[in-house]
Amino acid sequence: MAIVARPIVWVRSAHAEGPVYDPLTDELLWVDIPRGEVNVAQFGAGFDVVGSYEVGDVVGAVVPRRDPADGWVVASRHGFSALDRSGVVSAIAEPEHSADRMNDGKCDPFGGFWAGSTGPEGTASLYRLAPDGSCRRALAGVTISNGLAWRDPEHVYYVDTPTRRVDLLTVTPDGAVTDRRPAFAVPAAAGFPDGLTIDADGRLWVALWGGGAVACFAPDGTVLATVEVDAAQVSCCTFAGPDLATLVITTSQESYTAGRSAAEPWSGHLFVADVGARGLPPYRFG
Repeated sequence: MAIVARPIVWVRSAHAEGPVYDPLTDELLWVDIPRGEVNVAQFGAGFDVVGSYEVGDVVGAVVPRRDPADGWVVASRHGFSALDRSGVVSAIAEPEHSADRMNDGKCDPFGGFWAGSTGPEGTASLYRLAPDGSCRRALAGVTISNGLAWRDPEHVYYVDTPTRRVDLLTVTPDGAVTDRRPAFAVPAAAGFPDGLTIDADGRLWVALWGGGAVACFAPDGTVLATVEVDAAQVSCCTFAGPDLATLVITTSQESYTAGRSAAEPWSGHLFVADVGARGLPPYRFG
């Protein structure tokens, strides 16, 4: 089954990533990594942008806090920072100084924030920020830490993009990884696996960087559906809206020349698609 996503035309990012929908506030959030921006749109108002926060450095991901009034937590260049609704940024933990920067991340069922870094081959890591502000390295020796989605409290799907795999990690509530095994491989012709999300039926929706699509995989790796996106560099996706039935997709124009950016005018935009599935509400930090 092939589905065509449609672009949202009011914003174009350099490198949009990490979309997350907060059902408590009806807010859709995403980051623009190199611009250091956290963008907030009101879903029910036609994706009307209601805020754009400058973090002051690159930002890889954003997650909601348990109390929406407290704002959010972001994966900043060297680790994790709090971002309140007035725009004030406060560092929480900065464990990463060997890789280039922090990248994609999500919260677990116990209120911890998992996010990884990206750097030269084997120099990056995956970390967990606990609700009390302590931080531990969960995995070392990765390269481009990307998608995360919890199958259940003890198992999380995980992407280290250059491996071209989706792995399944067995984890403890405090962030120890006790097992890592391949769940399935993504064919090279499809592109590189990037961000991902899981739906209420346990299917994985994986953004395909360089592939211009999001693919829906069964847990055994069978491709169930493909969402075509009019942008080559598809970075992540999430389910949004009061019924969590709209797939929101982020894309990028990272490393594009001015000519290529003009030739691919939808790169960097957000896209939406009706895919006949419902997502799950995000876990929150704290």
